[in-house]
Amino acid sequence: MTLTAGLPWPIVALTLPIAAGVTYLILRMLWSEIGGNPEEFRKVEAAHRAIAIRVVLFVMALHLLTMLNLGGVEWVRAWGPRLVIVLFGALFMAIGNLLPRTRPNLALGIRTARTLSDRHFWIRLHRICGYLSVALGGVIVVAGLSFSAAVIGPVVGTAALTSVAALVVTYRRQRDA
Repeated sequence: MTLTAGLPWPIVALTLPIAAGVTYLILRMLWSEIGGNPEEFRKVEAAHRAIAIRVVLFVMALHLLTMLNLGGVEWVRAWGPRLVIVLFGALFMAIGNLLPRTRPNLALGIRTARTLSDRHFWIRLHRICGYLSVALGGVIVVAGLSFSAAVIGPVVGTAALTSVAALVVTYRRQRDA
């Protein structure tokens, strides 16, 4: 029995869950203690775990939408594309909310020579990056819920480019300070 275009059902049914599990395991292997006291490490590890879990939940929600769409659920066919956009925006907001709690590590965040070597620089930059991510996620959610398909791309693209530009300016200013 096949679900789509000749792909066997186990491939369709298991690819995204396996990818989510592998993603979590890879992220779990990569976050590690970069020094500091054990109490602070537990807080940072909790933030890393929370980010990884949110990424996995996003992938699993995409999987659920895919399976419902392939199963012929009409409301998913009509609203699925918008729900993917809204979920993506919600993921940005959730991760942005957690970014300020991260510390220099090998898995998550903006990892440059400067951010990895200067803990205070990392903290300042990731606090600002968190604000920008939450704002961008909010724009994505509103766009996904409110705008026509033709308008979503330009709105989200403009917001993303603005966020990246603000982050680059912030990085340069923080670096030079």
